[in-house]
Amino acid sequence: MMVRKVWILAVFWLLKAVIVQAETTDSLRHWGYGVSLHPNWQLAIDQWVRDWLYDKEAFAVSVETMRSALPSDSSAIDADFGYPTLALGLRYGDNHRVTLQKPRTKDYYSHLGNTLTLYGLFSRPFFRTTHWEADYTLGTGIGYNSLYYNKTDDIDNELIGSAFLIYFNAGLHLTWHPVADWGIRAGVEFCHHSNGALARPNKGANSLGPSLALVYTPYYRAVSQAKPWQRPKSERYNYLDLSFGVG
Repeated sequence: MMVRKVWILAVFWLLKAVIVQAETTDSLRHWGYGVSLHPNWQLAIDQWVRDWLYDKEAFAVSVETMRSALPSDSSAIDADFGYPTLALGLRYGDNHRVTLQKPRTKDYYSHLGNTLTLYGLFSRPFFRTTHWEADYTLGTGIGYNSLYYNKTDDIDNELIGSAFLIYFNAGLHLTWHPVADWGIRAGVEFCHHSNGALARPNKGANSLGPSLALVYTPYYRAVSQAKPWQRPKSERYNYLDLSFGVG
């Protein structure tokens, strides 16, 4: 119930932010927002997990707020990286269909708990036109899991051994911008949840799957039309460098 309330508040926060964004001045065009859907499948990383893992299908949804520098900021670093974006997001993973059972456990299936994850994300585009954009993403964060290993009713869940987790994400995406301020983003993403070996067992939950997102990007027109950064030329001159040391 607590997770559901947090998720409802997150969606409300996103919708409110979009409305405020539309009514503010041009100075806030650095900021964008997105809602993503993530059907995914749990990966079996070793022979033991392949023997225990039965149902693998899962689903996740996430909301993000993103920030991008603009050419008017005159940032050499952002220009060199193609005006990347930094994002703060909240992801809810519905994993109740993922089941595990060892051969010796015959009376019930263990389940992978649902996760709520707060994360930061770095997104770097490597291709941009007026309507198309390709990028890769790297993210990390912290998560909370509703169900983890215990000897009472989840004895075969050796993927997650504690409630609090660390999170890692990597993705590859292609975005279509039918209009300058809005885009539809599709891609493939890998996600990892574990407790960093702070508790056992801790094989980690690894998932892979496609993603589909609706993104609001008021900065896209400016960054897609930005010219390559021109570094100012430095003047050559001679200088004398003296150093002294005792060892």
